[in-house]
Amino acid sequence: MGREEYLARRRGSIREEGVTPLGSRREFTERVRGLVAESGDRVREDFAAEDVVRDYCEAIRSGIKARDRTALNLYAQIMKLGEERRITVEFIHSLGAKSEDELRRMVEAVKAAEGADVLDGVERAAAYLEAALQIHPEHRQAVVLRLGGVVPIPGSERV
Repeated sequence: MGREEYLARRRGSIREEGVTPLGSRREFTERVRGLVAESGDRVREDFAAEDVVRDYCEAIRSGIKARDRTALNLYAQIMKLGEERRITVEFIHSLGAKSEDELRRMVEAVKAAEGADVLDGVERAAAYLEAALQIHPEHRQAVVLRLGGVVPIPGSERV
């Protein structure tokens, strides 16, 4: 290949099949970004169509068979996504929360309680317990056993 042919290819006037000059890639990328910015939801919906997903998966499979690094990396990332999601859900459940929102509320409650005075927390807990036992007296025995003592009924004689 001579100097003129090399320069012509660089300028994009002579194209080999499957080769895109660098400037064209930038232009194409900018057009795609503009399209996504304008109608991103519709573009994502089109890309999520069954035939597109099937073709994409087949292209990755072909790339894996050909030992293409990009396809291998994409495959690893896709497989990792499912596992990360599953592990995250298991972690949230192991902390006693049913959802991410419930876990957030639990964390916020703990953070709010960390700065509070211990005596203030005890007073709030005692007030809550008194109110709850008035509403649900059937739980009084369980609470008394749990505390290892006596919880007086408001208005009754103290023991």
